[in-house]
Amino acid sequence: MIVYRLATFLFRVLFWIAFRIRVTGRENIPPSGPLIICANHVSWLDPPLVAVVVPRWVHFVAKEELFRLPVVGWVLSRSEIIPVRRGQSDRRMIRDAIRILRSDGVLGLFPEGTRQRSRQLAEFAHGAAYLAVKCDAPVLPVGVSGEYSFLSRIRVRIGRPVTASDVEPVRDGAKRAGRRENLDRITHEIREQIGELCDDSGD
Repeated sequence: MIVYRLATFLFRVLFWIAFRIRVTGRENIPPSGPLIICANHVSWLDPPLVAVVVPRWVHFVAKEELFRLPVVGWVLSRSEIIPVRRGQSDRRMIRDAIRILRSDGVLGLFPEGTRQRSRQLAEFAHGAAYLAVKCDAPVLPVGVSGEYSFLSRIRVRIGRPVTASDVEPVRDGAKRAGRRENLDRITHEIREQIGELCDDSGD
């Protein structure tokens, strides 16, 4: 916890100096209970930015390769960041994520799986929807927009939490197919909200 707080403080100073951060929707962050944060992903600065904006301790999921880097790996491990093996089913990651959520913790996910430099939303994985159903945890959509260049404006918009019960379940068809379609619907709802939160056309 000490390492996480120190890292968050240092990034807060960095962001204050380097960018003009505008945050809306902080009132939508549940102050307690299990929570899954889902955000779009355009830069390696997205995770620390979300950590700075959210007042709770966020246990992010990060690619396993980062843990092999000097200093970075040490900080990630002591901040209880969860490693994931990309491109395959990682049961250890799922087990750790469930443990965090069932302890009323906050899990941070980037469901596109990797950075999207084109800034067009990629397809979302089903992980957030699965964990939301499994752990009865709301999903908080977050949209990050703007360019990470010196003194540029970065907008962070926090939407309203989405719960599995918000999405009408499929009641017909085989049980397995119905479960998959439910995850599709929840994932679609999360992606649609993040897409709206990233849209700067109204500014």
